[in-house]
Amino acid sequence: MKRMIITLSMVLAFALIVGIFLPENTVTAQSEATEKYASLSE
Repeated sequence: MKRMIITLSMVLAFALIVGIFLPENTVTAQSEATEKYASLSE
């Protein structure tokens, strides 16, 4: 259980670092995901 929490926190920290250093990539990924969701819900 403790190991899982450590792994999750590491993943969250990595995601934060990526979000800080690569904002363009994060925005494009989010917009692509939103477009896919919109096309699926139609």
